[in-house]
Amino acid sequence: MRYLALFIMIAVYGYGLPESFLKGEALYSQKKYNIAAGLLQKSLEKDPLNYLTYFYLGNIKLKQKEFVKADNYYQKAVDLKDKDPAIFYNYAFLKVKQQMYDVAEQLYRRSLQLNSNYAMSYSGLARLYYRVYKWKKSADNFEQLLQVKPDHPDKKNILQWIKYLRGNLDYARKKRKELYPDEFKQDEESTNAAYSIDIEDEGKTKEMESKSEKSIEDIELDLDIVE
Repeated sequence: MRYLALFIMIAVYGYGLPESFLKGEALYSQKKYNIAAGLLQKSLEKDPLNYLTYFYLGNIKLKQKEFVKADNYYQKAVDLKDKDPAIFYNYAFLKVKQQMYDVAEQLYRRSLQLNSNYAMSYSGLARLYYRVYKWKKSADNFEQLLQVKPDHPDKKNILQWIKYLRGNLDYARKKRKELYPDEFKQDEESTNAAYSIDIEDEGKTKEMESKSEKSIEDIELDLDIVE
């Protein structure tokens, strides 16, 4: 995908890309990130408007856990190229790492506005909603993932995960209420009585949740960035 974009840039704009960029990109593809980053930085002196340079640098800094620098690079890439779902997906991936879930949600949704069949963003949203106990939305996005990718290699496990999520919505709501009580202040239905769970039921639910967490680790859910 990245190389196709690079070919189009050359064909359309007809300019020669800096040698430092080409060498940096080659090293990036070989996962020699430190050397690649230096060359890509150098290429910006001659070609400061190449969005792929910022995209690659954002990916490198994300992998190196330099999240602030990654954020700056992704923002620049978005400013230069706001029609590429892969940039928004990776940017959302970063925001999840930073636990900025509201921003991540917006970025995932932006990528889906650009490409409604972008399977990775559905899997990203499903994991995000799981983390914040919005399990109905998590299950919905798992289902969307299977709609756009019906031959998913872990379809069987995803279906089991969907069943678990939909079967434990009350538990998820209770946990979300504990973590985000302000959301429930005006909700007349969210009384202590309505969502109380006795000790036996809660223990059973936690056991099921533990099993599902182990299961999700085995599901191939595009858990890395687009390169």
